[in-house]
This record gives sequence, C-alpha cells and structure tokens, in this order.
Amino acid sequence: MAGEPKLSEVVIDASVVVKWYSEEEYSDKANILRDSHIIGTTLLTAPDLILYEIANALRYTGKLKEKEISDSVIDLTKLKLILITPDDEIIRKAVYHALKWDITVYDAWYIAIAEILGIKLITADDKLYNKTKDSGLLIALSTI
Repeated sequence: MAGEPKLSEVVIDASVVVKWYSEEEYSDKANILRDSHIIGTTLLTAPDLILYEIANALRYTGKLKEKEISDSVIDLTKLKLILITPDDEIIRKAVYHALKWDITVYDAWYIAIAEILGIKLITADDKLYNKTKDSGLLIALSTI
C-alpha cells in the first residue's frame, strides 16, 4: 500500500467492504486490505453494524440477486473481522462525533471505535473523509 505505512490494525467502514462485492473505483485497494486480513498481516475491525450496512448496500446496488446478497453477507462473517458491539463509551463518542461533524451516527460509530482503539479508520466515503479529515483519525482508501 503506497503512501501510508503498513498498518497492522485498522477499522474499515461499509464503503470499503461493499467494494469487495461490487466492482467499483478503488475495489482493487479494498481487495488488498481484505487479502492482507486473510493472510494475517492486517487485522480489520468494524462495528457489528457493518453486517447490516453491507446487506442493505448490496440490496440497493440492483446488481445482485437475493441469494448473492445473502451469500455475500455470510461470506463476510466467515472472514473473521473483529466486530465490535457498542458499549457506553462507543455510544457516547459516536453521538459526540455525529453532532460535532454533522455526520450520521452510523458513520460516527466507526470513528468512535477507531479513536477508542487508537487506530485509523479507512473509508472510501469521500464526503465523510472531507468532513472529518482534520481529526487525524481517517485515511481515504484512494490514498493507500
């Protein structure tokens, strides 16, 4: 991954993961992250809500059939991402960040986890990145 130091643990959001199942710009970079997790050189972490977000995003692509959507989410669970269930601290930080940056609580959930764990969040969501880049918590997928 050019431009950034090798990351041993990162948070990824749904905008990155959806690229594993739908060919889009920077899918190649998203696939490199996935593959580095599979071989054990990078640990990928996300809130457990990523499963619901991915199922919903794939449903609305209009490109996949019912079985393909279900199979994709089942495959995602088999990748053994570190899925974080919210606790009081995550909830409070997520709401704080959502209000501070005028972003969705869903997006803020990922940022809160990255902040608490002391690691970076990789996102392919340019709007989210641009609103929050001054926090120093995010890396744009396009830059790795």
